[in-house]
Amino acid sequence: MLLAGCGHQLTTTKTTYHRDGLVAVVKGDAGGVKRVSYHAKTISGHAQVNDGKYVITVPVSTAKQTVTIKAKNKTVTTKVAAATSMGDYAKIAKTYNQALIASALPADVQKQLKAAGTTKPTKLTPAQQAAMLSSKPRSRPPWPRPLPRPRTRNCQPA
Repeated sequence: MLLAGCGHQLTTTKTTYHRDGLVAVVKGDAGGVKRVSYHAKTISGHAQVNDGKYVITVPVSTAKQTVTIKAKNKTVTTKVAAATSMGDYAKIAKTYNQALIASALPADVQKQLKAAGTTKPTKLTPAQQAAMLSSKPRSRPPWPRPLPRPRTRNCQPA
């Protein structure tokens, strides 16, 4: 897309951008200006123009976004494609925290848990339960810590 007039131009290199990691990198040309402003659902701000080129990083979301870029009296829009969700945060955090806790257990207990996961569950005798509880946990550094619970907003009904 090219907008030209009075020596000012504003373009993007693509009409739709896709994610590159956690962001989409929007690039383009802006002649005759020192900076461009941009606005999307997840971010807004200004980007410096160097040698007539600008670069904007837009955080991706699970919804398609429209990015509006402005310089002087020129405006151009482009799209950022939606990213695929990894899943429900609570479910992912629970799985991660369980794996983290299991990795802190002694090797013999880890083997028992792995074996228990591949066979039918059986009831432990009191002696086996006492043996599992008496196992000393090995010393672990404080990191990595379990993922925190997501914060909820205090929403009151209208």
